[in-house]
Amino acid sequence: MLTGVFYTGVALFVFMSLFYVCSQIVKKISIVDVAWGGGFILVAGLNLALARTITMRQVLLTSMVFIWGVRLIAHLYSRLRGKPEDYRYQQMKERWGDRAAVRTYTHVFLFQGLLVLAIGYPLIMVNVHIGGALYPSDYIGTAIWLAGFLCETIADVQLRRFIRFEKKSRDDIMTRGLWRYSRHPNYFGEALQWWGVAIVVLPVRYGWMAFFGPLIITILLLKVSGVPLLEKRYADNPAYRAYARKTSLFVPWFPKE
Repeated sequence: MLTGVFYTGVALFVFMSLFYVCSQIVKKISIVDVAWGGGFILVAGLNLALARTITMRQVLLTSMVFIWGVRLIAHLYSRLRGKPEDYRYQQMKERWGDRAAVRTYTHVFLFQGLLVLAIGYPLIMVNVHIGGALYPSDYIGTAIWLAGFLCETIADVQLRRFIRFEKKSRDDIMTRGLWRYSRHPNYFGEALQWWGVAIVVLPVRYGWMAFFGPLIITILLLKVSGVPLLEKRYADNPAYRAYARKTSLFVPWFPKE
């Protein structure tokens, strides 16, 4: 287990450092968002390669993460291409001033690499404590992962079409489709996928420890980097405040009348 963690940690350190160098060349910190999805693909692929034996459960989990990561990279790359620096990172650079270069490396790139290691820990576990045949929990976890994947993908597509074809001003907001039932259905879908991954890992030895991964990412999305930033950004928008009064924050639910 410690060997897997060590090799994964070193690989992520090199991976995120290379992306940091690229960010300094192109003058855009937001490429770290692309590195986020790529980091999980790296963790999944590396630990599958390090495994003594390969089982169906390992292949299943690696496939889940690979599909999720590739879709996320493609989505974020298309969103970032040709656009100015993301407002979140622009605010960071302005706040850090002369220390922005060093703090970007430590507080953004290396810190996100550490988060990838913590959240991706189930991928290390399943390749160290190899289980046998698939259990009912594997199918349940896969179904939950698939539901989350579809939720995130559909929400992203709906939002991208709204921004491209319908949004006329900064104050216009998306309130249809999945966004009618949740103010952040894409974030909910992402968290749900990792809960599905943890359930698939559950049958292996110490499988319960896999739940730390989805717990971390759910807390991050709900309390730190996802939902709070967007809620704050639209706090002064009257249309958004009206939308928020009747629409669930995270878990999709029927809107209030």
